[in-house]
Parts: sequence; structure tokens; C-alpha cells
Amino acid sequence: MDHINNNNNNNNGGSGSTSSQPLFLIGNIGADHIVRSLSQTTNPFQTIEKFQKEYMFGKENALPALSLLDLHNVPRAEVYLRILERLKLNLLKQIETTHDDKNLEALLEQTFPYISFEELRAVPFAIMKQMPEVPPRFLRKLIDTKLYEHCPIEVKRQMWLMDESLFRTKVDTLLNDYIKSVSGEGSGSWMQPNDLFEIISSETTLLPAKRRESSEVLKELIHFVGKSVALYNMILHFFRTLFVSNKKPALCNLRADFLMALHDANVSEIYELDPCHKFAWTLDACVRDSVVEIRRIRELQTFFSTVSSTDPIIGDLAMITANPFTSHMLVRTAFATLVTVVQKEAIPKDDETLNYVTWLLSISLQAHSMIQTQNFSLPKQTKEISQTLYPLLAFKIMDDQSRKPNQPPEELDPELEMMFRSNNIARKIILYYILTRVAQRDLLAVEQLIHFILNMNDISDDLDFFQSLVTQVINCKDLRMAALVIDSTLLPIRNTQREHSTFIHRNLVRFLVESHLRLPTKELVNYINKFISGSHDDKVTQGYRTLLEKASPRLNNKNVPLLFNYLYDNVVENSEVGSSSRSNITQATTPPISSEDDPMSDEEEEEEEEE
Repeated sequence: MDHINNNNNNNNGGSGSTSSQPLFLIGNIGADHIVRSLSQTTNPFQTIEKFQKEYMFGKENALPALSLLDLHNVPRAEVYLRILERLKLNLLKQIETTHDDKNLEALLEQTFPYISFEELRAVPFAIMKQMPEVPPRFLRKLIDTKLYEHCPIEVKRQMWLMDESLFRTKVDTLLNDYIKSVSGEGSGSWMQPNDLFEIISSETTLLPAKRRESSEVLKELIHFVGKSVALYNMILHFFRTLFVSNKKPALCNLRADFLMALHDANVSEIYELDPCHKFAWTLDACVRDSVVEIRRIRELQTFFSTVSSTDPIIGDLAMITANPFTSHMLVRTAFATLVTVVQKEAIPKDDETLNYVTWLLSISLQAHSMIQTQNFSLPKQTKEISQTLYPLLAFKIMDDQSRKPNQPPEELDPELEMMFRSNNIARKIILYYILTRVAQRDLLAVEQLIHFILNMNDISDDLDFFQSLVTQVINCKDLRMAALVIDSTLLPIRNTQREHSTFIHRNLVRFLVESHLRLPTKELVNYINKFISGSHDDKVTQGYRTLLEKASPRLNNKNVPLLFNYLYDNVVENSEVGSSSRSNITQATTPPISSEDDPMSDEEEEEEEEE
């Protein structure tokens, strides 16, 4: 191919030349040249022949080879394409070994006008990928074009540094998907609760590094930033601003895990420059071990000795501590330490681990207000917790551990409930204690503490507790405990805090699916009728369908018409099935089961309760 001098940048089908480089007869330029030549001649055949001779590949030297290929019926177009691919591959190999920025930029000047051609764009892309800094004039011409998505990630990173809003759009989509997925709003199984507030760490729980390794969001974020500290800082800024607006703990989890994922991937160019790295690494080790040991406390104390009491870094430290995996580990450690103090008959305020873990917990609970107000200061040790809450809770623990099974517990000190209402640390630890009592099937203790929950004005910050509460009710396999928690707590809260009614409904259905075999048919039907509400939710519907599949011999459109109407209405509303959907729902039903056929007899139920 030869070239001609042509400065009309709008006719080449590309993004325009960056200089007065001669343009090859490709795309619109070649077509325009031919049209112009034919319109100005009286002998078109001669013009075509002249054009072929002038611009043919290899001039006369290639004629013998081309003629031979013609005899074998190989199209000229195919020949030229193969030659182009071979030349392109050779050029790309040379580009990969070229490190002279001036030569690369000169070559980019010559090839950039053809970047819109799919067959040629690999060349300018390879050049830009090889350049440490692509001149901005090239990047600006790509930002607002369809070619942006085709650019190599190395080039996109430089575009993002030029246009933060472009990067923000890219990252926001990823963050919103992540928040939906961890809050149960995204895709995936509806019955996979993230019970971070569990009594003990499950043996099946992934270690922090393994959990991060399986996160597609973290992989994408690491891919986005590469080794760019500037892009890393942009993402941290996005975390903070989004956390201020929606207060989602998932963003604190991302703040901690993103840093540690870079550590796992050995991207030292970034994580070594993050002043929070040592702090995050130490807490990550505590989460891995499910406890804050005294040696870790010493490491954290050494770290904080280097931080000014008003350093803005405190906001990031608070976010890392507010990571749900960390904050719940702190709650577990604080409670376990308090139990140990009670067993030793020691004084809570004198226990170093208890005091330090409580202080870390106070930092985590102030993360949102710190970043929102930009008032960065480390909290002081509060005497209210160590000298009031812990002694009162210690007395409650001793009473619950020492009294006989049917013996009523001692009357609660009114100050305990006051602290539950006014102090966030007290609320978290008392809620955790309620979970332990549910797990121990201590019906009297739970009954005594349950009104604490009912008097909560807003459960937004404690949804993880309610999720774990349902899990403990399922695991303890006590129908009386289930009735107490569901009828006296979850249903009233669903009715009073409407913004969280769907969340509560999902967990109620989860209870039915997991516990239906232990429930007599009459009680199962009663629960379904209580739980069904007018609002529709895909996760709730999916749960009810699962329940119907598992308990179909006991459920039919005669004893639970509300359930079948709910499923039918939801199918029609979402147009998931055709007009025969209602008949499909009812086909699997059977006549109502009699009491004699109930999978759990009264005697079996009594035996279950005694166990």
C-alpha cells in the first residue's frame, strides 16, 4: 500500500490525525479518491488499471506471486489480509521490545489516524500500552468515543487520571453491585445469610485471605488500579464519600479488604504507601484467629503511638475497624473476655484486653460520624462501659449461669436498659448476649431481655443481629423459643419499622424453610398466614416456592390459600410464566393432611422440647 498527502481528518473513519502525516488510501479516504478519479475521467477502465498499478502491493515485483495465487483461485482480498496480519504481528513484536519514548510517539503519530479500523487498531493500542505516559492529545480523542471500551487497561488508567468522573462511573457500578450482593439484594441464593454476628466462628467460614481471593469485585478493583497510587487514592475517596451518603458497612469491608487484597497480591508499590497497612494487617490477623490476643494489642498500641490524635488517617482507621468482620470479632472477644473475668471473679475495669477491645469497638462505631463531620479524633476510654455496663452484665451472666433451668432470673437493673438505649457499645454487646441465651435455649432470660429489642427506635445499624437471631432460633431447634422470638419480636418489629419489613420477611421465610420438618402442620400453616403480606419481593417469593416444594405434602390451596394467591399474584406481576401459571402452582397440591398423618406427633413434639 502506498500513501497520499491528505489533511482532511474527517474522511479517514478514525479519530483524526494529530499532525499533517500523509494518510494511506484506507476506508473513506480510498473510496473518496476512487470516486473523485472516476468522476474526472472519460476512460474509467484506464483509470482503474492505473490505480491498480500505482497502489498494488509490491508493485511489479509481486505480480508473479499474485498471478500464481490467481490461478489457484485465492482471492486478492484474502491475500492482502493475510499479508496485513503478518506485517502487523511483526510490527507488534518490535513495539514490545521498544522502550524509546520518542520513537514510540513518532510511530503513534503515524498510526493513530487508523485507530478506528478494527484490523489496524491493535498497533496504536500496543504503542500506547508500551508508553509510560501517553501524550494527552491522543487520550482526549479517545475518551468520548466508542473506542474507549476497546482500549487496553494501561491506556484506560491514564484516561481515568485525566477524567475522574469517567473513573467514578466505572467504579460506582462495581460498588453498587457489591453492596446489593452482600445485602441480599443481588443475584444468588436467597438463603445464604452473612451471619457475621454469630456465636462462634463457623468451621466452614473462609479465612480472610481465601474470602478475598474469591471476591470478583476485589479482583476488578485491583485490575483497575494496577500499580497506580493515584487511582488507588481515588477509589479510597469514592469509598469514603459513598459511605457518608449511604452508611453501608459493606464499604468499610471494602476499605479493609481492598488494602489487604493488594497485600495478598504483593502490590507493594501501593500497600506499603498506605499508612493504614500495618493496622489493617494486624486486625486481619485477629479476624483470622477469631480473637484479639495480648500480643496483637501491643502491636496496635505501638501503631497508635505514631498517630496524631487529630490525624485525618483516623477516619480510615475507623472505617477499617468498622469492617463487619472486624467489628463483630471485637464484640465476640469483648463478651468472651467478660465471661472469663466473671469466672475468675475479677474486676472488669482491671482487664487490659477487655478495655482495649472496647476502645477499638468505640472507634468502629464512630466511623461514619468522623468522616461525615471531618472531625478526626481518637475516642477516650469510657468509664461508663467498664464501671457500669460490664459489672451489671457480669451480674446477669452469673445469675443466668448459676440458676436452675426453670428458676426465674433476678430482676434486671433499670440502668442496664438505659445503657442499651443510650450507648452504642452497650447495645452491641447486650444484643450479642441475647444471641448466646437463644443458643442456650434459655427461654426465661430471652423473655426478660426481649423488650430491649422491641423498644429500639431504629434497627438500621443492627440488621446483622436480626439475621443471626433467626439463625440461632433455627439452630437451637426449640419451638417455644421460636414462638417467643417470632411472635413477640420479629412480627411486631416488621409492623412498626416498615422500611425493614422486607428484610424481616425474608428471614421469617428462611426460618420456615429450615424448620418446617419440626413444625406441626397446624403451626406451619399459622406461621405462613402470619408472615404473608401484601408487598412482593423476589427473594421472599423464591423462599415461599422453596418451602412449597419441600413441604408440598402438607401444604395445599385449601389450608394455605394465602400462600397460593401470593405466589400466583407474584407470577402474574412479573410475567414469569404463561397463563397456565396458576394451574401449575396448584397441580402439585394434595388434600389437607389429617392430624394422624402429621409428620410430627404430639408425643414426638414433647420429646423434641425435652431434648
